[in-house]
Order: sequence, then structure tokens, then C-alpha cells
Amino acid sequence: MRADRLLSIILLLQTRGKMTAKALAEELEVSRRTILRDINAISFSGVPVYSEGGHGGGFSLAEEYRTTLTGLNTLEVQSLFVANNYDALRDVGLGDAGERLLLKLLAALPNAHHSTADHIRQRLMIDPTWWWHDASIALLGGDPTGSV
Repeated sequence: MRADRLLSIILLLQTRGKMTAKALAEELEVSRRTILRDINAISFSGVPVYSEGGHGGGFSLAEEYRTTLTGLNTLEVQSLFVANNYDALRDVGLGDAGERLLLKLLAALPNAHHSTADHIRQRLMIDPTWWWHDASIALLGGDPTGSV
């Protein structure tokens, strides 16, 4: 959906800073030409997006521009509680939603708090494995406690 992609471009530029059309295209799995059309639409809508050509160039937002629109959808809210565990999210079909959620949450945070958020994300791990019972019992549908 184009509206979702336009919002994703704004959030990517807001959280990551300058990005090339190629990097945006790879991130959003569209063509470079689609990104160029989307950037034009974003600019036309009044969002202060700038382009810089040449080596080291790309697209960026004006420094003072911040969007507070996060647009969380139901799947992203569900993945909020396990957003740092991509394997678990993929297993239940929420992998992409988890990645979009983190992007939106980072975009909503002031730049001063990004390092704190990264610090927390790097130190929090949720282990979804059932390490306290025998996996063969669980596969057979038995009671992992051993009771009848």
C-alpha cells in the first residue's frame, strides 16, 4: 500500500538520517524509481525532504522536522511485547510487523533517547524455548509436568 510506504520512508529518514534511493528501495522492497516518485509525493505534501547528489548523497529530512504520526496497527501492537525476538515473531507470522513497530517507536522518540533505546534493546533477550520440559513429550501432546 502506497500510504504505508510513504509513512515508512518518512520514518526511515527520521530515524536513520540520510539514505540513498537504493537503500530505501532495498529496505522497502520496491524499485528505485518507485522511491523517487514517493519522495516527490512526500515533498509535494509539505514534508521538508531534501536531496543531495553525488558521492555520500541521498535524501534527508530537515533537522527540525519531526512527525509524531506512528500509525500503529493491530499486528504491530501485538508484536510490541516480543518486538526484540525476531525468531519468535516470525514463528507466529509477525516478523515484518515487529520490524515496522521498532521503526515507528524509534521515530516517536526524541533523538536524545535513541541511544538509551538501543542500549535496552541490546540487553533484553526473550528466550521462547521451553527449556524446562522434555520436547519429545510436548511433541506427542503429553503433559510436560509428567502428571496424568
